[in-house]
Amino acid sequence: MSCPFFYARDPLNSPGIRPVPLGRLHSGECLAASDPATPANLDLCNFGYARGECPRFPADAEADAVRFAIDHVTEAAVTVRYCLERDHRPARHGTLDVTPGAPESGGIVEHLAAVYVASFLARKKS
Repeated sequence: MSCPFFYARDPLNSPGIRPVPLGRLHSGECLAASDPATPANLDLCNFGYARGECPRFPADAEADAVRFAIDHVTEAAVTVRYCLERDHRPARHGTLDVTPGAPESGGIVEHLAAVYVASFLARKKS
């Protein structure tokens, strides 16, 4: 589960000690406030549940984390199930169709789903 306000950008070289929600650790930007910022603690961004830990995390946020799972893969797209969680419980869920390599549209959840799919496809190739 990553933070629902984390705009993941570049994959980081990570030792693979533990499972990572987006498939790899990422650097990126915090979009929790009107002014994007470089996160001080990437663990909170990559693993979510920053409420009460991150000074930028909005107190009235709908979710603490977003979780992804691959539903099915076709040649044209990857269907991803997502679940926004608050207090370790589902707050909202659904499916997204991600077309690898296509320009992104939508919000941060759609962006994070595309990052998740890219990591999934890279692991699948190796």
